[in-house]
Amino acid sequence: RFLITTRHKHGFSSDILIEVPGLPELEHAEYVDILVKRHRLQISLNKSLYKKIHRDTDGSPLLTESVLRITKFKSLTEALAEWKGQSGVDAREAVLKKELDSLSPNAKRTLLTLFYFNTASFSELKNVLRFGGNKLEDAIEELESLFIVNEPKIIESEKRFSISSTTSLIVSERPQSFALDFQKLKKLVKEQNGLSTSR
Repeated sequence: RFLITTRHKHGFSSDILIEVPGLPELEHAEYVDILVKRHRLQISLNKSLYKKIHRDTDGSPLLTESVLRITKFKSLTEALAEWKGQSGVDAREAVLKKELDSLSPNAKRTLLTLFYFNTASFSELKNVLRFGGNKLEDAIEELESLFIVNEPKIIESEKRFSISSTTSLIVSERPQSFALDFQKLKKLVKEQNGLSTSR
């Protein structure tokens, strides 16, 4: 027996399909509050807006988070109108692209370097980027504040940073948007990886 989870129900027989609904209205409102706080969003919500967000997203956690993150760039009403009834996956990718475009030059450069490494420690990033400690810390903090980097893993007493597959795909499609000398960065990462392997 196998259990398959999917966001797209096409191609599956209705008698073997269990559709999981969105969050109930009360739980959804609590989730919205958590997201507003987590992403430090500057939006004011009232009872009617909570209801509208729940109705237009069908209580979907993924679509709700994507719509709320879009409010960094446009009003909540516009965000809901644009993505009402749409795929949460598509909305997430659209807002992620906007967030990546809005990054500071240092954060973009750090993100691209991290993409080339796949997973990297603070010292490895510093060796390639040649940033001062504070500058690199600020860049990583900017990426973390937008949840662009994954929760770092502690390996051999050192934090290692990585990014999601969705972010990697976007970066791979247009590396020149993150650093004009992207080929040089890629070469430096290869050299750094060679040094790490030989130790």
